[in-house]
Amino acid sequence: LLRLPDELGRLKVLVTLDVSVNRLSALPSTLGFCDTLVTLNAAENPLEDPPVGEFSKGIQQLKWYLRNRYHIIERGM
Repeated sequence: LLRLPDELGRLKVLVTLDVSVNRLSALPSTLGFCDTLVTLNAAENPLEDPPVGEFSKGIQQLKWYLRNRYHIIERGM
């Protein structure tokens, strides 16, 4: 996979997402709004955004980062 669709963040019952071992450089910022997401594995991807350090802070911090990125990109904030 090179890219994930923005619609992933709109899934109402997404609990676990494993996109490890792909060629993703970014995760969609809409994942930050996926309230049910508790496990995200994106290991072994050349991720630039979010930075790898965000993953070590836990899923809630990672979703916070993605939500903030969404507001910056989509709303110019």
